[in-house]
Amino acid sequence: PVSAQNDPLYAKGYLVVSHYPGVTINGDTATAAATTAALNTAIADAYTSNLIAYFPPGTYLVNDTLKAHTAAGLPTNAPGYTSATPRNHIAIVGATTGSRRPVIKLATNATGFGNTGTPKVLLEFKNFDVTNVAVEADGSGYNQMLRGVDLHCGSGNPGTIALYFNQAQDSSIENVGITATGAVSGIRGLPARGSHVVNIEIEGGQYGIDTVGTGSAGTTIVGAVLRNQTVSAVRYDGFVPL
Repeated sequence: PVSAQNDPLYAKGYLVVSHYPGVTINGDTATAAATTAALNTAIADAYTSNLIAYFPPGTYLVNDTLKAHTAAGLPTNAPGYTSATPRNHIAIVGATTGSRRPVIKLATNATGFGNTGTPKVLLEFKNFDVTNVAVEADGSGYNQMLRGVDLHCGSGNPGTIALYFNQAQDSSIENVGITATGAVSGIRGLPARGSHVVNIEIEGGQYGIDTVGTGSAGTTIVGAVLRNQTVSAVRYDGFVPL
């Protein structure tokens, strides 16, 4: 949007998501679908333009998955990239100017989030094979970031995973609070191979952090509070220590 390009933050590399038509901050259920669609457009634009998706303070009520998706590999005529490297990267960063961090919250009884056997993700960082967009290229999402944004699984959504983050080197999760009470898990997958998770707090869920089935390995976690999980605070499956 022109208003986003005219925002002073744009020249510094930030795409302010609230400029997108349809985004409602502190909205109600009636605006959740429009907010979801607009935020997905903003995140995709940030990826394409190699900008940071910047969330101003407030609560963003959504009713479906927010997709922070990248694609590994480019045509052979694109220099500087390999088949294992995403084109650009995705960073989602929240403002630090408000009294609390921005919150992405799932609407009550959101469609598709009710089955614990087939869980669905609120915010999904996922990297795909560019030649087969249906196949996840796990462990190949480099330099991805979530920082300063809280996630809330809402009410009546037992089949929810708050954050899917099955990423690779130089990726990070920083300063994030997750409310997963009554949901499946706070975080599924981790930024692997020497990357880090810093200053996180996860309330509730069957699992706080769960890496089973993702291939995550070699992550360092510093400053974590995992509280009131019903099965286990951490379920880890990796070939090197966590």
